[in-house]
Amino acid sequence: GICGSDLHVYDGLNANAAPPLIMGHEGAGELVALNDTRTDVKVGDKVCAHTIKPCCACEACVTSRENLCRNVRIMGTNFDGVFTQYMLVDANRLIRFDDTVDDKLAALAEPLTVAVHDLRRARLQAGDNVLIGGAGPIGLIIGMMAKFSGADPYPYGAGNGLCCCRLRLAGL
Repeated sequence: GICGSDLHVYDGLNANAAPPLIMGHEGAGELVALNDTRTDVKVGDKVCAHTIKPCCACEACVTSRENLCRNVRIMGTNFDGVFTQYMLVDANRLIRFDDTVDDKLAALAEPLTVAVHDLRRARLQAGDNVLIGGAGPIGLIIGMMAKFSGADPYPYGAGNGLCCCRLRLAGL
């Protein structure tokens, strides 16, 4: 998928971007080669990759909080991303999908993980009211997950026609 952050990189609005590079971080594909001892993935599997490369040395990394790594590199921003036919990924960064998972849904793994993280941090419970900023992909996913969890999502900042259409299609 094309994320808003991809557009910021393209427009030169991301100061951390290191062009020239291949953009994109929301994607899934078929594993075509494996040079690793992992046994839970094999050539032909449907996979996606973690979108960040942590340094694995700082305090955040060694305490299993790699999302807080100060030296993190981001796919499609600091190193080549998914908008290519083939890409090289560290085997330990691969996530395998069941063959029955639709490719388009598999490509949404990254925004889904963002939404799950947000709702976990918010300690969402059934009956909660959830204010959602906007009707972009992550806002829509948060809204759908909140609704599915028994909460009441309230989107805001989505007054134009396209956003209203997205909200209706998402059942919000």
